[in-house]
Amino acid sequence: MSKLSFVVKGVALAVAMVGSMSAQASTGGFVCAGTTSCDGTGSSVLSWSLSDAGLLTISNALQDGNQSFIAGVSFEVGSGDSVSFAGTTGDVSFQKATKEAAHLPTSLGWNVDYSVAALKPSSKAGVNAGESISFQLSGVSLADLGTPDFRFAVKLQGTALNGKGSEKLVAVVPEPSSYALVLAGLAVAGGLSRRRRGN
Repeated sequence: MSKLSFVVKGVALAVAMVGSMSAQASTGGFVCAGTTSCDGTGSSVLSWSLSDAGLLTISNALQDGNQSFIAGVSFEVGSGDSVSFAGTTGDVSFQKATKEAAHLPTSLGWNVDYSVAALKPSSKAGVNAGESISFQLSGVSLADLGTPDFRFAVKLQGTALNGKGSEKLVAVVPEPSSYALVLAGLAVAGGLSRRRRGN
């Protein structure tokens, strides 16, 4: 294999791997907010994704039969950014909330700019197992997510054994540092390959 061909293949592989990781970086999960006691349900079953068109989707991946549901979503946005409700899967009704819908601990210091809440305090009115809720974002990039420029949180209702408990969860974004690890690994592989050819 010629040196040029080897370099071209190496660059193509790096681009493909970083492109794949970029696609994965547009998805994330949630962690318990502040010092609120979580039972571990929320952070493992809720996820979010952000499309190139700015559509943010928050999904409830619980299995049918589980009572936990998303009852509210709250956002803090930066200057010039906006959020609009884009709908839900399933028969779910939400409306703009008059106050912060995720009920986050005051110790977090969020300045909530936009919230939506289920119309009724019932599992029938929230984002249930297998359903999702979507928002159209404007002026928001993936790099903004999880920073004070743009962050969001949810209230997961019905988590206790009696179906009346709740968890407050904030979104987290995967670390982009893994990009550097991939490229470093490719550089090492390329160096080893050149050594073998030189021997």
